[in-house]
Amino acid sequence: MTKFFLKIAFRLKKIAKRKLFPVGGNWLIRKEPFSRVFALDRGTAIDRRFMEDFLSSHQHNIQGNVLEIGDDQYTYQFGINLTSTSILAGPENSSRSSCYPYPFYDLTAHHSLDAVGTYDCVIATNVLNFIYDFKGAIQGLAKLTQPDCGVLLATVAGVSQISRFDYDRWGDYWRFNDLSIRRLFEEYFEEVEVISHGNAPLAAAFIMGLSQEEVPSTLFEHNDSDYQILISVKAAKPKLG
Repeated sequence: MTKFFLKIAFRLKKIAKRKLFPVGGNWLIRKEPFSRVFALDRGTAIDRRFMEDFLSSHQHNIQGNVLEIGDDQYTYQFGINLTSTSILAGPENSSRSSCYPYPFYDLTAHHSLDAVGTYDCVIATNVLNFIYDFKGAIQGLAKLTQPDCGVLLATVAGVSQISRFDYDRWGDYWRFNDLSIRRLFEEYFEEVEVISHGNAPLAAAFIMGLSQEEVPSTLFEHNDSDYQILISVKAAKPKLG
């Protein structure tokens, strides 16, 4: 019950911020963005729309034994017919029986993944941007994906501000596009599907810290691959040789 009221309080706080500090005016005369935390203090982040649309379109793959990197939010939001769920995450989740905590289990330390096993579905949303050895991390994700019928669902950031929270703690190293991601994942998976998401006005709004609630919903219907806010990947048949 407390969780429910906290959720309502956070939502009202975001609405109040949008009302008290409306966008309006000419963006170009501003020296500061409206938000430095991806508009999470104003509403819903623009890139989350693409991320959740991607996962929703692959809901049929999020079943059986599922591992999610970071937490299990999307496993339970989109999963169907779940047999077991696990997370590979930081120390804050280490008390959970289904958690494989970092640094004992590390995507780039492949020997540590032997105890984690393989999964029907692995979810890794915006993980690679924060790992310096991103190629090693992709290889680690391949190692966690069940060889015969497992699927990896991943997203990475393209056009984006720096995540100061991550930068100051463990690093925010990379931004990608669909070309680089396709070539990278094809080194470690036989089957790779890559899609870019975004367009110029949404990219500008995202950089300036506007939320989904503050942009026309029709903008999400148009894709321009020259302005890639998010890149999504579905990969299968890991190359384990």
